[in-house]
Amino acid sequence: LESFLVLLKHDYFNEVEAAMFLRLESPQTIGRDTVRNYALRSKKLSFIKIGRTGLIFSRKDLEKFLESQRSECLRDLHY
Repeated sequence: LESFLVLLKHDYFNEVEAAMFLRLESPQTIGRDTVRNYALRSKKLSFIKIGRTGLIFSRKDLEKFLESQRSECLRDLHY
């Protein structure tokens, strides 16, 4: 219940919460690693570095990232 309230009320998320926001599989493990990969390696996801290991993500940046990953449907193209 607490993690659900965090997603609803907060504007900043840790790595696990960001994975939950993005609805990634296994947010505690694989999802967290995926978020770190998009932030640190591919540089497609903006983040705030806090301390030596923690990354923080803003709701606004996560929403922007989701929009950038949108795939348009090609069904309306006529040949």
